[in-house]
Amino acid sequence: MGSQNSRIGKSHNRLNRPSNIILPKSQSLSVQSIKSWKDAVELASLAENANRAPLMEVYRSITRDLHLKSDIQTRVLKIMGSKFKIVDAAGKENPEIQKLFKSKWFNRFLYHAMMAKFHGTTVIELWDLDPETMALKATNLIPRENCLFEDGIIVKEVGDEQGYLYKEGIYEPYYIQIGSNNDLGLLEDVAPDALAKKFAKAAWTEFCEKYGIPPRWVTTDSYSDTRHRELAEMMASMVNNHWAVLQGNEKIEVMQTNGANAKAVFDDLIKRMNSEMSKGILGQDGTTNSNDKSGTYGSLKVMQDVADDRHDADKTDIAYLINDELLWRMEMISPLYKGITNYSFEWDESKELSPEDLVETVVKLSSAGYDVDIEYITQQTGIPVTGIRQMIAEATPNEKGEKKKPNSKQSLNAMVSNEIISYYQERKPDDSLNIEAVDLGSYTRLIEKIAKDLHQGKMKPEDLNTDLVKNIYKDLNEAAGQGYGKDYYNYDSNAERKLELRQNLYRFSGAKTYQETAKLNFLLQGEDGEPRSFEDFKKEALKLNDEYNRNYLRTEAQTAQRASAQVEKWAKYEDQKELYPNLQYKTVKDEKVREDHENQHDVIKPVDDDYWNRWYPPNGWGPCRCYVVQTTKPATKGTPKGSPAMGFNNNVGKTGKTFDTEHPYFVFPPDKVKKIREGFESLKLSEPNYEQVYKKGKAKLETSIWADPKNIVQHISTGKILAKDLKAKVQLRPQVDTSILKKEKNATFSINEKTANLKQVKTAKDIQSELKSIKTDTAIFNLDNSKMKALEVVTEVGQNIAKKISSVFFTRKEKALELTREQILKKETGQLENLLKD
Repeated sequence: MGSQNSRIGKSHNRLNRPSNIILPKSQSLSVQSIKSWKDAVELASLAENANRAPLMEVYRSITRDLHLKSDIQTRVLKIMGSKFKIVDAAGKENPEIQKLFKSKWFNRFLYHAMMAKFHGTTVIELWDLDPETMALKATNLIPRENCLFEDGIIVKEVGDEQGYLYKEGIYEPYYIQIGSNNDLGLLEDVAPDALAKKFAKAAWTEFCEKYGIPPRWVTTDSYSDTRHRELAEMMASMVNNHWAVLQGNEKIEVMQTNGANAKAVFDDLIKRMNSEMSKGILGQDGTTNSNDKSGTYGSLKVMQDVADDRHDADKTDIAYLINDELLWRMEMISPLYKGITNYSFEWDESKELSPEDLVETVVKLSSAGYDVDIEYITQQTGIPVTGIRQMIAEATPNEKGEKKKPNSKQSLNAMVSNEIISYYQERKPDDSLNIEAVDLGSYTRLIEKIAKDLHQGKMKPEDLNTDLVKNIYKDLNEAAGQGYGKDYYNYDSNAERKLELRQNLYRFSGAKTYQETAKLNFLLQGEDGEPRSFEDFKKEALKLNDEYNRNYLRTEAQTAQRASAQVEKWAKYEDQKELYPNLQYKTVKDEKVREDHENQHDVIKPVDDDYWNRWYPPNGWGPCRCYVVQTTKPATKGTPKGSPAMGFNNNVGKTGKTFDTEHPYFVFPPDKVKKIREGFESLKLSEPNYEQVYKKGKAKLETSIWADPKNIVQHISTGKILAKDLKAKVQLRPQVDTSILKKEKNATFSINEKTANLKQVKTAKDIQSELKSIKTDTAIFNLDNSKMKALEVVTEVGQNIAKKISSVFFTRKEKALELTREQILKKETGQLENLLKD
């Protein structure tokens, strides 16, 4: 992608941009009428030779109306003022990437994107780059009348049929079309109301000119023409002078107008048109008229909800536009944006508390026993907080002094629980690692729900709570991402190991969910052997929540961080072993180093030596700070005594196993094992956890974290070929254990929602064998190693194709082809012959 960016950047400059051909023209403010609007809509809607110029004149005329302009700005400015964030595949924010969008060009992009909702189909140009930073400087609007949307052409002036193609070819990355080809925007429907209002104002002005000063006349008994002229001039000047000199019986009279209130006629019509325009733009008019105080709170709340619904819909549309159309173009037009398609644009829905509300919330949290970030409080309130005072409750002795009965539910669950407690007692988290504080609030809500369901008998521990599994996995996976580095969220390298890391963390999350739920189930009974009330049980559940999802989880997250960092390093050691064939074990050489680890200090073994299958770090929980360095020093003889801590007797760089089955979380009651395994395998299908691998326009490749790690490199390569060449949505589907879920077919691919497996075929017999046993919706045949002719392939497929198969896919040497059932049966071989050419 980098070379492509460079090529495009050098071959296109400010002088040869397509929009330069557009001739500048003055904007007309000609009188518009309802007929003008009707004629303009008809011209703009023509199937051939559509002309939007007259409609744009109508739109320019009506948007000078201040009420309509305000309604439009209400929606546009809400979007431009909304907070957003740029996140990676794991949902983690990236401030550095986000800075690239904190710019004037992006602000104008949002403006143009929103205005497209009102003016219809819009083309935005991304061309101006800063010559030093290669960052976008501006986004330009292509005049709509200069676009032939159906053909995707920018023309010099209205009426031309030739110009620059902007939907395909070399200019495609520089232009984004928003809306369908025939979208005329919301103003198409609002225009009649705006024009009616304009006419009402004009008529009112004319009325005021005629009747603002009532008709008046003068009577006289003089028959002199000279006197008549004097009186006429006097009456004319009275508009300004308000006085007259009369003679004899002369007098001035003023006509009295009776009947309807003329002001109300015009005023009510204008109010109605304003209301109609607001309904067309905002969906209602109750939140736009500050003078209208009528209505109950409930009705006003409904109006506000309608406005919020419009805003939410706008945010959704803009997010899709940025993620589907803008990001890949940014990566294409400038090397500055390389890798930006690995991220997504999201609106930031978090709400900021006022200093008063924040202080009140902190008091409540600290009183409830939660830790609060003092630095954050100081930053947000300006109050120099130095500490939070802890309230310590005194223990209350048993008033009756009775001995407590032993819990009658002591079982394997209880023993495992005790083993877990013992397991973590000496595994303290390492404060030197930068692990963000766990959001205990999200776990609290989940544990309260699980506790309620357990207390009411609605669930059992083996009914794994999906949301708890996902929450634990999310935190562990984020920690793993921190340890591995920025490449953790792409599959361009070390794909097999990254997938194995994710799968191990998810299995661990499932096992932990079971053990946590089993312990909760155990606590349903008090120490006296009697069932607990829900309130008492809830208190115990929250204590357990703090233990498992704060203390234990922090240690587990740090382990995931250390392990993934070592996975990333191991891949480099493998790549560089021809230059540096050996690894040397190192400790930090302080008093905290464990004796077994200290014994390994300075041991040197070849990269491929079995020693590293056992002693590759991390070799213990939390404080294990051992590491290795690559070296050309000669290997040492023998292996010192000692063993890694339980659960760390493997090379995570080779296996991807951060946590192995020695961990007590993986000890299940024999009678529950089958149900737990079935539940977990089903979880792979219900929560496939797709991650984006490739995206450009409509072409997209995603992989489930449960895809087959052993073949992930080949499958990603094939998936990219299918996505790119066919502009298809391709997914690498989750693979389950079919010995547990016997009815699952385990299709590898989904191509536009058609399931398929990839088969390497050399002969007609290979095709015949696959199609006779096919259980998926279609098939993918790779012809890299086949010497068959196109006719032979099509004939063989046609003779064996099942009735349910609507098309078949073929790949060969970075190219892909889809042949429909009809093409195969008619033996249309032209496309396949091109695919088979060297």
